[in-house]
Amino acid sequence: MADTTEHLLEIYLAEYQKLKDEQIARIGFRDNLIYATLIAIGGILSYALSNTASNRAVLILPLATVALGWTHLINDEKNLGARALRTQ
Repeated sequence: MADTTEHLLEIYLAEYQKLKDEQIARIGFRDNLIYATLIAIGGILSYALSNTASNRAVLILPLATVALGWTHLINDEKNLGARALRTQ
């Protein structure tokens, strides 16, 4: 019985470690998405403000931020999904 309990404990600890590793990777990805959004906004604004003929490039900002924001949101939902899976 003690051997079975120790074996189950090892399995749970290994699973926990893998989930933590995945969580750390997702947090890093999420942080990089914030930087990518800032870089995209800066690039679009610098192009749009560089001359008056390219002012319409500002209209691309919502598209860029929605795409990156949506990816950020989906990444957070995956984190919540892993948490919900463990509680069932």
